[in-house]
Amino acid sequence: MHADVTEESAEQAVAKLTHQGVDGVLTMTADPAAAETVGRWFAAEARDHRIDVVVIWDEPQSGVLAHVVARELGCPIVRVLGTEGLVELLDAPPRDARGLLIAEPAAAVNSTDALIGVADRAGVTPVAVAAVGADRKRDETAVALPVIALGSGKTR
Repeated sequence: MHADVTEESAEQAVAKLTHQGVDGVLTMTADPAAAETVGRWFAAEARDHRIDVVVIWDEPQSGVLAHVVARELGCPIVRVLGTEGLVELLDAPPRDARGLLIAEPAAAVNSTDALIGVADRAGVTPVAVAAVGADRKRDETAVALPVIALGSGKTR
């Protein structure tokens, strides 16, 4: 927990973003203030990992969250594009960077594995995964990285 954003307020923000989304799906663009709360909480939780870069799939939901997290951590964002089974970086990462990977909401583990793999091949050392709607224990076992998670059903 940190002074300005509690886990409870971040979980409430996730619930609000989910409630306002289409068909109850998490929509980071539904409420800018709630997205800001979630992003600031993730950044505070990731700070101890000494993050140099935020790595995301190139899609709007991750982009909104990554913007807040990267701003709070003072680091760049590296976007990854996946098209028809091909995965490529859209941005050059800093050399020898430690990366926070932001998984797509409710992403499949193989999607997160692909993000980890492309980051690793680009010279980024993945050190943690941030995910909304994650099962922390299952995902940590599956990806062998710490998972910073929100929206696991605690406030819904």
